[in-house]
Amino acid sequence: MIVATSRLDIATHEGASLSDVTLEVNAFVQSSGVVSGLCILSTASDDSCLTLTASLDDDVDDLLRLARTHLSGAAPGANDEPDESGAADRSDRIDLESGGYSPAGVLADSVSLPVREGAINLGTWEAIVLLDAKGPAVRAIDVTLIGA
Repeated sequence: MIVATSRLDIATHEGASLSDVTLEVNAFVQSSGVVSGLCILSTASDDSCLTLTASLDDDVDDLLRLARTHLSGAAPGANDEPDESGAADRSDRIDLESGGYSPAGVLADSVSLPVREGAINLGTWEAIVLLDAKGPAVRAIDVTLIGA
């Protein structure tokens, strides 16, 4: 059995951004010698999370809209109708500036993926994505491989 670990440092862009980290993860998997097993990815940052998407080319606008609208509360949305006091209802928003908030509570701070034939087993158009809610920053992704 092989157990291999690494830390990937990913530089993110200003504001809410998405980074496709599939190539970096697969490069580590291939260099590890693990042919079959499990790859566990995690990020410990309060301001970032991991997810899978079918393709950043297709989903980038939707995921950034999620980050900007539902995570930051910066953009108007469907529930911004004024209430009886004249204030907009923003109950569907999470304030990133409030203490203790973590986007990982909305998305995921870890992802586990199968390794087959020496590579991450993803769908044809699937990608591993780091969503950073408050860039620019360097976000760490811990990678643990268990397999043979």
